[in-house]
Amino acid sequence: MTKHWLEASYRRGIPAAFIVNPAGLIAWIGHPIELEEPLAAVINGNWDLGGKAQAHREMLVETHVRQKFHLQQEIKKARAADKDANIAAVIDKAIATDPILEKEFGAQKLDALIKDPGSKSSALDYAAYLIDGVCQEDAQALLLLSVVLFKPEGAPMPGDGSAPGADFAGIAVQAMVRIETLLSQDPPSAPMMPHVRMQYEEHFARALIAAGRADEALDHAQHAYRCGKDAGVSGDVLAKIEILKTQCQGSQSFGTMTNPASD
Repeated sequence: MTKHWLEASYRRGIPAAFIVNPAGLIAWIGHPIELEEPLAAVINGNWDLGGKAQAHREMLVETHVRQKFHLQQEIKKARAADKDANIAAVIDKAIATDPILEKEFGAQKLDALIKDPGSKSSALDYAAYLIDGVCQEDAQALLLLSVVLFKPEGAPMPGDGSAPGADFAGIAVQAMVRIETLLSQDPPSAPMMPHVRMQYEEHFARALIAAGRADEALDHAQHAYRCGKDAGVSGDVLAKIEILKTQCQGSQSFGTMTNPASD
């Protein structure tokens, strides 16, 4: 199933749905949530198979689907061999041929550089390059970069694997400041649902503390709490943000840096 359906159609994830018409030909490929309309058209005999097939082929070219799929397969091979340096090299080779791939795969290259003990300086330089250039207008890409640079609570961190370096956290803050700029535009160029905004603000606060900027963190922790309430998240989630607010206040009062990985 994986090889003959998902990989053959360049699908990079699940769920995925296929409609096969009465003649045994694939009439449609997509997400199951979008299945109803094309399925009705196929059943009623109103589906323009030739036109839809041509449109699908054009989409594959315009969105570089084949190139992205093949690059992800090469990254999987390098990751299976546990060779982070190879991951960076594989991505560099693909980007040299097709520069448009960098926005989507730059975060994976950055992650590989961070994990390589000898590439810290290169990782910081590359992160700044992505934030100030390739990804500067894409809030989703910027948020991913911030998470790669400063992992969420409990996840492995850059450096020795236990605590975030202030320099990595500082670059993560730069990415989130850029997101804030996009959010402040009228209308916002990167609107977020309340639960996503909660996660963003919480992450922002933790990165600010780690970067030695605790005096700026409390506002973001408070905003995270408000967004969490608006999103109707569980009491456990809100309690965790309450602890973060207390950490922000304590860091402001005593000038100490709290390690979010030890919460």
